[in-house]
Amino acid sequence: MALFADEGTSDGGGVASSFGVRELVWRPGSVAGPMIAGVLTDYSVAYAFYFGGAFVLVGAVLFLAALWRVHGRSALSSW
Repeated sequence: MALFADEGTSDGGGVASSFGVRELVWRPGSVAGPMIAGVLTDYSVAYAFYFGGAFVLVGAVLFLAALWRVHGRSALSSW
């Protein structure tokens, strides 16, 4: 939550507008996630865990790729 509360917008919109962006992502995920997991659990509980793990790994790789593209190769070394 601190990440969202600290950011805000560049035009002085503040915290409320940053929470709006979070809600756009959070709501579909909170509805679709359990539905997809339920369908996969009908076949096997392991499928739900494999899908969740793959989703996390793909998200991490996409985040690193976006970070590298925007900030260059030294993006992680500056931290």
